[in-house]
Amino acid sequence: MTNATGKFVTSLSAVFALAGAWSIPAAADTLTIASWGGTYSDSQREAYHKPFMKETGHTVIEDEWVGDLAKIRTMVETKNYGTTIFDADSASVVAGCDDGIFEPIDYAKLNLDKEDYLPDALLDCGVGSVSWSEVFGYDVDQIKGEGPKDWRDFWDTKKFPGKRGMKKSPLANLEFALMADG
Repeated sequence: MTNATGKFVTSLSAVFALAGAWSIPAAADTLTIASWGGTYSDSQREAYHKPFMKETGHTVIEDEWVGDLAKIRTMVETKNYGTTIFDADSASVVAGCDDGIFEPIDYAKLNLDKEDYLPDALLDCGVGSVSWSEVFGYDVDQIKGEGPKDWRDFWDTKKFPGKRGMKKSPLANLEFALMADG
């Protein structure tokens, strides 16, 4: 959702959880939500999109996004908005808010109390809706004996040969590499 200045409201949960508190303009009967894809987006469709559409009559169109703030900055600068809401990680929300490309949320206007949320869930321009972590695992049928114990082992392709599956975004991957490096 954009305001008169064309800035984005960033959190998916802000729109759906607070739909009753916000008045979406009558002309905005279609919202395009950009999220991370796969089963994550499937879960959002069931938990957020379908109930929201049923309650409001608005249509939600889904799109995928890999966290590139340049895409949003270009939309804001050109005033050519193809996406209404971005499901962003906390670092992107803070950076986008600091850059002025995300819309600050007026929590008082929405009658929200920060005490009702997990610490740090309410950011200036987004509402945390997911708590997550990342771990590595391995197939015990493929690795005989003692398997990898830490990120250093994860990156050791001589000791533990084979494919690795990782997130598309480099943010966590770089952190894991740094952890392996000490």
